[in-house]
Amino acid sequence: MKILESAHKVKQIHTGVSRDEKYHMREEFFLRIFDLEQMAQKEREFQFMKKLFKEGIPIAKPIKIGECDGKGYVKTAWIKGKTFSKVIEKLSEDEMYEVGLEMGQHLKNIHRVGLNKKKDSWVLRYNERYDRFLLRVEKKAVAFPKLGLVTEFFEKHKHLLEHRPQTFLHNDFGAHNFIMSEAGMKIIDFNNFTFGDPWYDFRYIVPKYDRRNENFTSYFSTGCVHGYFNLSCNENPPQAFWDLLALYTVIQRIESCTYVAKDEKIKQSRVDYLEYCMMIYDDLQQTIPKWYQNTMAKLQEK
Repeated sequence: MKILESAHKVKQIHTGVSRDEKYHMREEFFLRIFDLEQMAQKEREFQFMKKLFKEGIPIAKPIKIGECDGKGYVKTAWIKGKTFSKVIEKLSEDEMYEVGLEMGQHLKNIHRVGLNKKKDSWVLRYNERYDRFLLRVEKKAVAFPKLGLVTEFFEKHKHLLEHRPQTFLHNDFGAHNFIMSEAGMKIIDFNNFTFGDPWYDFRYIVPKYDRRNENFTSYFSTGCVHGYFNLSCNENPPQAFWDLLALYTVIQRIESCTYVAKDEKIKQSRVDYLEYCMMIYDDLQQTIPKWYQNTMAKLQEK
């Protein structure tokens, strides 16, 4: 592409799962190249990024969207720093919690900026997604003995989906999409944005699973919840939040097991994560996760 040829220093980036081509240009810019059929969606994403940036949300400055040589592209400022998921385990528990508070507040502000643009209700949209989820599990013949517990849980709690507000969602809000830069924490990759229940954006703040220490990022996750709801260490979010988050999280983890994995290691990691999520909810017999209960007890001791 001409836009790449004109740059003096270009490095392709291979992280992430989207089909887009990504480049780091001249230490200053980030370039995402995509098929023109995605232009309408990318234009919406770009406009929302401009709105978020204007409101002070810590994201890369959106610079330009356009076409070149039969492709579309988005150009933003480059954020120099380290992916938070790669450095989080080096932080102390207090540091994790403080960063979590900050990111929870940013998520709340993202949801305040993005107004409802969907005509259909959330309960209708999520019920349709749930039906597709069951069909996919059946089609892919996913062996999950506890699926009955999930369907029973859905039937018991589906009334909570009614009258939920809908906002702009990052839709992949987690440590893998945060950059720890010299200027502070930054949020990247709005590529999967959608609209829906704001609590749906919490699916990826579940503590990172690790066989050695299953809760080792729970201080960050707890901070995210407290920052979002503006809570102290002695306060908790509404019970409906936990009930819906349990539903959203477990269904997301089962669905992830239906997708083709590059190798057995990735496939097994998805199964492990699903088993971990069922464990933290006692097979959906409780919805306040164990990692939150344990972390709250420790915070209140300090």
